[in-house]
Amino acid sequence: RLSDFLPEAAKDEKAVYGDPSNTLTNWTDADLNLAFENAGFNVDSRTETVKETRTILAEDIERWRERTYRSTDLSPLADKELPWKNRIVFLRASEKE
Repeated sequence: RLSDFLPEAAKDEKAVYGDPSNTLTNWTDADLNLAFENAGFNVDSRTETVKETRTILAEDIERWRERTYRSTDLSPLADKELPWKNRIVFLRASEKE
């Protein structure tokens, strides 16, 4: 989360991610597997964490302001190289026989 680098962003993050019942922003790989299983699929999945150094571009800032960080000035992050972490779920679903 950007609040790791810009503490004042925590307010916007709480508004979007703070409700644990919001399934649009608060789900896990187990939730995703369960959703497919409940829809009648066999599921095989794995999760990987990818770490990198990412340069924050003006386009990133604009996209984040539109979606999440509406009241936070993100400009101090522009052109900064930051440690970045992504979790990727690889999921294969097949119909149950």
